[in-house]
Amino acid sequence: MQPRKLIVEPTTRCNFSCRMCVKQSNGAQIPEGDMDDATFDALAPLFPHLESVIFTGIGEPLLCDNLESRISKARMAMTDESIRGFQTNGKLMSGKRALSLVRAGLNRVCVSVDASDPFLFNTLRSGGSLQDVEAALSALNQAREDVTDAGLEIGIEFVLMKKNMDQLPRVADWAGKQGVDFILVTHLTAYHQDIEQEQAFMDNSAEGLALFEDYRKKAAVLGLDIGRYQNAAWKFHKTREDEKICNLVRDMKEDALSQ
Repeated sequence: MQPRKLIVEPTTRCNFSCRMCVKQSNGAQIPEGDMDDATFDALAPLFPHLESVIFTGIGEPLLCDNLESRISKARMAMTDESIRGFQTNGKLMSGKRALSLVRAGLNRVCVSVDASDPFLFNTLRSGGSLQDVEAALSALNQAREDVTDAGLEIGIEFVLMKKNMDQLPRVADWAGKQGVDFILVTHLTAYHQDIEQEQAFMDNSAEGLALFEDYRKKAAVLGLDIGRYQNAAWKFHKTREDEKICNLVRDMKEDALSQ
């Protein structure tokens, strides 16, 4: 079996210091660096089987000078219907860069926008400005006009928090005026307690915690650590123990949904 979707992390470097990012959380020890050519080239056999490859990780993809060449390599091996995209803060998206990316084979891009109010935007996205994003979207729209057969789709991602909930309809209206095709709204992940109070919808209810504790005990009886689920779930080749943990968490989710 071959994977249908692939996420490639070109870099862990970033030109922003957003408070809600895992890199800014207490105790984060994420090394700064770029994916080397040998690692990327090792992925080449997967490309003909993929529906999408997304060049996004913790860092800012536009900091990579070889992003275009990697998108081009993926495009040459993938089907015409496939997706080659990434998510960006937009700060470095000049007209020249947008055109080179689209010519290389970029056909989907998502720019982070958490507010249409300039002051709030600057507060949430330390290092950027709403003006930068508008310039980036303008550059992408121009590149789409210049390379009409690229099929470029332009979107934005909005991280929903208590402090920007009222901004969502305003951002949707603003996005339409910027020529945006789609909007992704994601829930804030609290990587540290200092930002937990910013979550718009708390997911740690008393009932949820009680259910988790019940399944944690079930796992312990079986000699399993349910806390290893995140690590086990992301493995492509799972051990028998990994599979047992994943199955137990699947049962827990079904139990929660039934309630």
